[in-house]
Amino acid sequence: MFVVAWVYFLALSSLWALASPIMSAPDEPAHAVKAAAVVRGQWLGQSSGVQGEWLKVEVPEYIAGLHAVPTCYAHKPDQSAGCAPSIRNLGTSPTESSTSAGNYNPLYYSVVGVSTLITSGQKAIYGMRLITALWCSLFFALALAFAHMLWPRRLPLIVMGAGVTPMCLFLAGSINPNPVEIATTLCAFVCAYAMLECGFAHARLASLVFGVSAFILANLRGLSVAWLAVVLVGAVMLQWRPDLLAKAPRTVWIGLTLAAIGVGLGVAWQFVSNSFESLGGSAVKDTPAQVVSVMLERSFDYAKEYVGVMGWLDTALPNVTYAVWDGAAAVLLVGCVAIWRGRRRLAVLLLMAVILVLPAVVQVPAAPQVGYIWQGRYILPLVVVLFAAGGIALEAVDVRHGVGRNVLKLALGSLVVANAYGFLWVLRRYVTGLRPDLFWENLFASPLWQPPGGWPIIAGLYALVTLAAALVSIKYVSSSTEGRKPGRAIEPVLDGAARPVVHADAGETR
Repeated sequence: MFVVAWVYFLALSSLWALASPIMSAPDEPAHAVKAAAVVRGQWLGQSSGVQGEWLKVEVPEYIAGLHAVPTCYAHKPDQSAGCAPSIRNLGTSPTESSTSAGNYNPLYYSVVGVSTLITSGQKAIYGMRLITALWCSLFFALALAFAHMLWPRRLPLIVMGAGVTPMCLFLAGSINPNPVEIATTLCAFVCAYAMLECGFAHARLASLVFGVSAFILANLRGLSVAWLAVVLVGAVMLQWRPDLLAKAPRTVWIGLTLAAIGVGLGVAWQFVSNSFESLGGSAVKDTPAQVVSVMLERSFDYAKEYVGVMGWLDTALPNVTYAVWDGAAAVLLVGCVAIWRGRRRLAVLLLMAVILVLPAVVQVPAAPQVGYIWQGRYILPLVVVLFAAGGIALEAVDVRHGVGRNVLKLALGSLVVANAYGFLWVLRRYVTGLRPDLFWENLFASPLWQPPGGWPIIAGLYALVTLAAALVSIKYVSSSTEGRKPGRAIEPVLDGAARPVVHADAGETR
């Protein structure tokens, strides 16, 4: 399962890396400059001490030139990426540049920046993207691998996979610590659940992977420590029982120790570097109550980014893509709240509340200095965890036969179409631009920009990979076995005594 999941996520995120013009992801030039600087020993840039002013670093000439690449089409969805200037003629001589990420934690950048030491030009840029894709797909795959071992009915694993939305895959194909934050948060949550599971045969491995995930997570972004805290609280609430600490494997302390070391280093970096100093924006004079009101009103706008608003947040996906994911999320959350009781229901409701309220809490102190800088993608780590929690709640649902199997086929088929169509739509945006006077036929007749290999090959591969994943998922669920004593599989899901498993096709109980 691990290998299959890793190949799947790596393939899709790599295709996004190729389909997106270089520097077309949010703040990608700043992160590329930061990565090139860190691997050359510049963990911190030179700061003037003025809030919002970018830090100065010294990087190769072609890296410094990346800031100019997206200026002609960023925030202009009607403009093709064909207008972008090339960096082919830029050399590798050390040049002064600046970055808004100059004082961010160097962990992520020290890994992806290695590409700029091996090669240069566009190869180095795509190399950094593919390293990010490798990193993200590894932790996504680990999360699904533990889900495979934990829940014999397999439905939680399918839901977790679907929870990795197009936005997550798009970001995983860019130069940005945000997607690694998403992947490690999901992995930390599933592993925390696994290491607290009484009698789980792989608790030691789960503890170790949790510790590594948590260590990395705590050293990615300013809010990463908060995500880790939410993950731990959620896992404990979902697994709570009076003898939790007494019967938890001793190896739990290995994971918690690694996590604590990571948190200590992450918090120390925040104090040393003042990572929020270089955040840019325009201050507003709104009162705290007004800030909260504005943020709550924007909740549904941010929710679109959970599914996907690509490019420099300037390219919305087709409405059908949002409709499919929003419908699936609504059914999942309603089902989750209906199935779970007690602390487990409260855990999911609290997670939903955090996703809704936390952006406003963060913006209240930030607005007087930098204005409204929040983006929906910032809280995607908790959104994928919410999908995972919903999937766990559905573990007792049997979709191997009859109506249940047909519903699963319909849901996965809809996700395949929505995902592939959204990918093609973004390609169209960059190949021709989204203008009223341009039609689908212009993709063939007059492409103004092409990804490596050409857009038809990239789009075809993406569609084939998503379709193959759906077919494998259906076969995977159909071949699942109970693997535990009767009722044991339901015990982590429902409070109190185990309840009968209901077959979705005939209402049969056993």
